[in-house]
Amino acid sequence: MRYNTLGRTDIRVSEICLGTMTWGSQNSVAEAHEQLDHAFDKGVNFIDTAELYPTTPLSSETYGDTERFIGEWLAKRGRRDDVVLATKVAGPGRPYIRNGGPTTPEGIEQAIDASLRRLKTDYVDSTRSIGRTAVTTISAMPGPTTRPSRTRRMSPAISGRSSTSSAIS
Repeated sequence: MRYNTLGRTDIRVSEICLGTMTWGSQNSVAEAHEQLDHAFDKGVNFIDTAELYPTTPLSSETYGDTERFIGEWLAKRGRRDDVVLATKVAGPGRPYIRNGGPTTPEGIEQAIDASLRRLKTDYVDSTRSIGRTAVTTISAMPGPTTRPSRTRRMSPAISGRSSTSSAIS
């Protein structure tokens, strides 16, 4: 497996990222753990998820299941520091996610805190907003939410400005 440095951080990520958007609706927790074990054994260290996964279909009944599956796997394996974990904050419009309201700094903090609980970890390596808003990577949130991840573009609603951050080019 080849690895690259993530932006201007010291985080090394595998060239292959394991996507997880169907875990919880198209496969079981046992199957998800088998896929994680296989990927990890092959050198994949980069896992992508989101608070709203699984997406097949999106529903309040399965909301957060994918992060729970990953959290159980991380807790069983005890190798959190060997995994690069990226998650995403859902944008507005789904009544079962923060009442469907707009993306706000407070909502982002709530989403990250809930993701951390589901993922059974005290940090994520990369977080961004997805959905009906501009893609936003959140970094340097107060507290132990992130290792040095960097921001690609801050949404004006979050940063108060529309310029690109100084982090990843």
